[in-house]
Amino acid sequence: MNGIAYPFDLLQIEDKLHLFQNIKAKIYGQNDAQISIEPIHGSLFITNIRICWFNFPKKIEELSPQERQLVETIQDKHGQKKELWQQLNLNGKSFMFLYSRLLSHGLQGNKLRCFIGELEAEDDIYVQQNKNTGLEDFLEQENPVNIVDLEGGKYQIEFDLQLLDKETQDEIFDLVTEYSINQKESNDSEEKNQKEMNDEKINTKNDKFSQGNKAIKNIYKIIKPPNCKRLLLRPNGNIIINYVEQGDYLIFRKTQLYVNSQNFISIPIDFEQTNQTVYEGGIDGIHFLPYGKGLFRNRYCQFDGQFKDGFAFEFCTIESNQQKCKIQCQYQWGQRHGVYEEESDNYSIQCFYQNNLKEGKFIQKQKMGDKQNSIQEKFQYYKNGTIITKKEFNKNDYQKNISQKTTRYLLTHQEFTISNNIFKGFNYGEWLNQLCVDYYLQLVIDYYKLAKGQSIKLLNTIECQEIFSSLITTKESKVVIFPQLMEIYLQLSEIDKLIFIMNVDRSHFLVLVYQNEYLYMLNSLNNKLDQVILDQVAKIFPKLKRAEKGKEKMKIVNVAQQTNTFDCGIHSIYNTILQYKYFNKNVDEIEYQATKKMMEKLRIHIKNVLINDYAHILPQISDSKQNHRF
Repeated sequence: MNGIAYPFDLLQIEDKLHLFQNIKAKIYGQNDAQISIEPIHGSLFITNIRICWFNFPKKIEELSPQERQLVETIQDKHGQKKELWQQLNLNGKSFMFLYSRLLSHGLQGNKLRCFIGELEAEDDIYVQQNKNTGLEDFLEQENPVNIVDLEGGKYQIEFDLQLLDKETQDEIFDLVTEYSINQKESNDSEEKNQKEMNDEKINTKNDKFSQGNKAIKNIYKIIKPPNCKRLLLRPNGNIIINYVEQGDYLIFRKTQLYVNSQNFISIPIDFEQTNQTVYEGGIDGIHFLPYGKGLFRNRYCQFDGQFKDGFAFEFCTIESNQQKCKIQCQYQWGQRHGVYEEESDNYSIQCFYQNNLKEGKFIQKQKMGDKQNSIQEKFQYYKNGTIITKKEFNKNDYQKNISQKTTRYLLTHQEFTISNNIFKGFNYGEWLNQLCVDYYLQLVIDYYKLAKGQSIKLLNTIECQEIFSSLITTKESKVVIFPQLMEIYLQLSEIDKLIFIMNVDRSHFLVLVYQNEYLYMLNSLNNKLDQVILDQVAKIFPKLKRAEKGKEKMKIVNVAQQTNTFDCGIHSIYNTILQYKYFNKNVDEIEYQATKKMMEKLRIHIKNVLINDYAHILPQISDSKQNHRF
């Protein structure tokens, strides 16, 4: 085939081969770590077993400045000379993967998008980053025909088909769909045969170590419907189909969402998510969460109700195919809260729920006899989900509790927990709670510890309050040197940047950075108290305090100023991320220009990260001096 040496030792089982040229590719690793520097033309090789994309490396003089810089960085790391740069094959990043790794795919405009990962239940993302994801292999492969097999980790791949005609684009999509489905059916058949063999050998069906009983998550792989105008593939594996012809709509009314992700946040708390759960109804066009009237269904049951901000609200109905019963209940934030009624052929139940726990009088009516004409009633009383006696039941307390709004913990990471009330702070126009700020920045810290390993230390809002109190600008404020700060003193010579993110006087977020014995302030709403805050923070740095020109070592950096009263938290997160991205630059050498639109997008991005709809933690911030687009 054109004299090209393909990377497969044997092709006996690959009886269907297709080659398409002039196709660009982008590939992203975990947390959206971009492997391709800039997309260049290559060839797409499709067989009935795998997909392969490859190209031959450029000459050194053909590399862009950005590519050359990356080449030199890796050469320095491995002690290699410039004339050996071709062995690194940094341009092209030839790769391949089997269809068994393909979680979802689709044709969106001129782009064929693929999400690949493990079919087993997903591990924690931070645990996965300790495993071999193939990124090092990508950077250091010696030959373009030794194509890296994406056998571990998660990847997002975008094939640009714009140079091909529409008929060829559709052919590529159809081939991938056909082969992936055929291989899935073949794998299922092999697994079934293997299971029967194993069961026969060990004579048991309950051995959890049996290879035949290995837990595999059956996922949705969608063949593009004939009238589909938009097929969206979310990085968490969810597939969204809607029929909007044109325009940018806030709410997509006629939508199907195929749930492939684990623990999807919009699944009501008492609705059992199983393989191949589908949502039908409205979704918002920003976060792609259920909004308005919608229906979750699988082969076991269906949940019909109203949704707001991704969660079930108001009266909803659950119908179980297994238990053959129907439940009607009030919901708030995806959990039972209010009147509850359950009905089947043999019984009926009436009660109330508070925060998904039974509250108050519980009435169960059992239908007796063949004709079920007689009814036996049972009464029980509950408080916070626990049975109490009738004497302990206080009707006034019960009515007061039921009228209260629900509280639900939605997200947890390390010591941080976000409730539904705090979660609303991610909506536009709302003021971020400091838990929101600390929660997301902890994800950023964890990412850089694993991915970059840079010596940057961040003190979050809680730690800053312990040192400077929550009223730092008042005369009564006293600096407290607590043990953790003493440990930081001992490490100052090894720390590139020490970052403070503060909730000043419980009313405004800003950032300070200590670097090279200079203290910098990054405030999106500069005011006359800035110098007071700098003086207070400077007290914990003996060298800065004793310096003859200490004031000259405290600088207020020119950063983008917010245009409203509620974006200080978003600006502070943005200014903090830039410290990590440009870890090797001085604080006052970084370009902090930002627009209101950029801050709106960053707010959306952070919320999407937390609902596990983005595979990457960090926004895409460009190196452009004009802005840091994401």
